[in-house]
Amino acid sequence: MVLDIYFFIIVCPLVFLAGFIDAVGGGGGFISLPAYLLSGLPPHTALGTNKLSSTMGTFLATLRYAKLGYIRYKDAAVAVIFAVSGSYLGAKLALWIPDTQLKIAIMIILPITAIYLLKYRKDLLYQDINYDSWSEVKYNHHFRYQISDKRMQEMILDIHSD
Repeated sequence: MVLDIYFFIIVCPLVFLAGFIDAVGGGGGFISLPAYLLSGLPPHTALGTNKLSSTMGTFLATLRYAKLGYIRYKDAAVAVIFAVSGSYLGAKLALWIPDTQLKIAIMIILPITAIYLLKYRKDLLYQDINYDSWSEVKYNHHFRYQISDKRMQEMILDIHSD
């Protein structure tokens, strides 16, 4: 595939928008994946490119949470094992599916998933969650995470001491 100016005209603004939406509330893949497909990328390449960008965002967010001390490493180790295993198996499965069938499957599954999330996302997001070992960060109905006043003061002092 030859990348021409039309590829960049389609992909760059949409992927920028997807990155912004992903940073604010998640779900940027619902914009970036169709953008890659619209630009003419083969479905397997579009899926891989989309996963690479989401992996980079997740990696940077994880580093930030680790720096702030919000990661429970025993739980994270189990999650990493399952995430890497699932990613490997999913990639192998996707390679078995021919391009045309994969593109059709993506174009059917993506809108169904988007509709489901739009309908039920508030129910999924706004459950009251409190972690005893992660007592400073609490889930509430207004913000994803509410940081205790003491921890916020420590973070502000840390920023100003740099």
